[in-house]
Amino acid sequence: MNIIQEFSKKKIRLRRTEPIASTVYSYFVTVLTAIEKEEKRKVTEDDVITVAQSASKKLISALENIPKNSELYNLYISEIVIYKTFLPKMADDALVEKFITAIIINLPEDQRNSRSFGKVIQAMRREFGQTVDMGKVSLMIKEKL
Repeated sequence: MNIIQEFSKKKIRLRRTEPIASTVYSYFVTVLTAIEKEEKRKVTEDDVITVAQSASKKLISALENIPKNSELYNLYISEIVIYKTFLPKMADDALVEKFITAIIINLPEDQRNSRSFGKVIQAMRREFGQTVDMGKVSLMIKEKL
């Protein structure tokens, strides 16, 4: 069974008992189906993570304009909690920084500059995948190069 089929079954199963979770699964099904059709490929766990990250960021951003403790605010919080269960545990910032330092130290001295930024980013993606915030990683690398 592929990811979309699995999520569709969960959506239906949760419809009566956990309507908020069912709504989240419905969103996943919609977005993942669009990815599969547009990109003509099977969706992966990385796609699930990307959708969860995007959805939770949008909801968090929307919270700024909603009165706290309102019904909509509480609904968004509940959805964010569910989306976050799909996200991998993030790597520790100290470990990430040590890894970046090690990569840079191992570069030839004449390559320890901003032109090696892409090499360092690639090494980070290979080592950590989606368990790091690439925005933070980018800033850390820029500080060190």
